[in-house]
Amino acid sequence: MDPYMTIVELVKAVPISMQAPEIIFWDMLRDNGKNFFRIKRADGSFEAYSTWGKVIRSCSRADMEELYKVGMKLYEPVLKGTEENLLKVTLEYLCMMFDPERVHHRIKDHKHEFIFKKIDKWILFENCGVYMITIDNCCHKYYLVDKIYEHSKEKLEGMLKATLVCTKDSEMAKIVVRRTVNQSLGLDPNLGN
Repeated sequence: MDPYMTIVELVKAVPISMQAPEIIFWDMLRDNGKNFFRIKRADGSFEAYSTWGKVIRSCSRADMEELYKVGMKLYEPVLKGTEENLLKVTLEYLCMMFDPERVHHRIKDHKHEFIFKKIDKWILFENCGVYMITIDNCCHKYYLVDKIYEHSKEKLEGMLKATLVCTKDSEMAKIVVRRTVNQSLGLDPNLGN
């Protein structure tokens, strides 16, 4: 049995009254030469994750929104800086999901990056309503399922050539694929949804 699927099923089974308190703070730390994400919740508890992917796999959609809001409140000046670091990359991931125009100046040239590159992975994280594409096994892009993005035709075609990794018979996956097909054909992305 796939351990990720078991976690997703357990998360879905937790009653709302039992779900984690809101996120009030997050930061990135370095310990013994390794970076990790630290999240603090309203009840004073902390969670630590070694990768952004692990954060995505364990957070709900509400958690993702809180990460974005708290991140912008605490770290927005980092986005304007010239230094490239993990904090800035994480903020850009969140901005690309919730407010792509905020980082448009940095990603506007990316519409053409997909012409010569291959999309290796396309993964749906149903627990938080996010899908990820991986380009050339190194560049990750995160998007909200319920938001329409202006993807280039090359990017849409690359997504459709890749296999979407998701739970079996996922309704959310059907919506994502249908929107992607519609956009690639120049149709209304919500047609048929």
